Amino acid sequence: MALEWFKPDLLQMADPMLHPLWMDNFKEFVLELQTNFSPHDPVRDAEHQLDHLSMKDGQRINKYVVEFNRIATQVQGDGEGALRHHFYNGLPDRIKDEISGVGKPPTLSNLHNLAQAINACYWERKSEMSCQAKPSTNPSSMKSSDKPPTSSSSGSHYSGPKDSVSMRLLS
Repeated sequence: MALEWFKPDLLQMADPMLHPLWMDNFKEFVLELQTNFSPHDPVRDAEHQLDHLSMKDGQRINKYVVEFNRIATQVQGDGEGALRHHFYNGLPDRIKDEISGVGKPPTLSNLHNLAQAINACYWERKSEMSCQAKPSTNPSSMKSSDKPPTSSSSGSHYSGPKDSVSMRLLS
């Protein structure tokens, strides 16, 4: 879009005396860019982004912290308390629940650290649970007595336990 804005002036170089100031002066060029393409109120835009920034539940916290810090640099005039509030509000409930057990830290930096530690523990535990959910033995290495009964090809015969107690019950 910026190229389209500047293109007519760049292509009409027939009379060098009629070209705009931004062609000869970098500061004028930057001013032209800012006037036509920068946000009208960059601080308000950043505040709006912070209001709507949230860490997705299945997301790791690093991505959230990087994005938060990128936006927060544009609204430093808001103060640490306001930024701490925005950071906390964007956290998922699983992290907020853990923070509620120990209390909110007094600084944004401490809140970052606590949230990152909680998130690390969460993902470590998820990893442990996924390892525990996997079967620990290979089905081919099971003893024949541990294997589940198999049905015959016709499916009409009972192939349950063949010990003496069950044989007496069936007769």
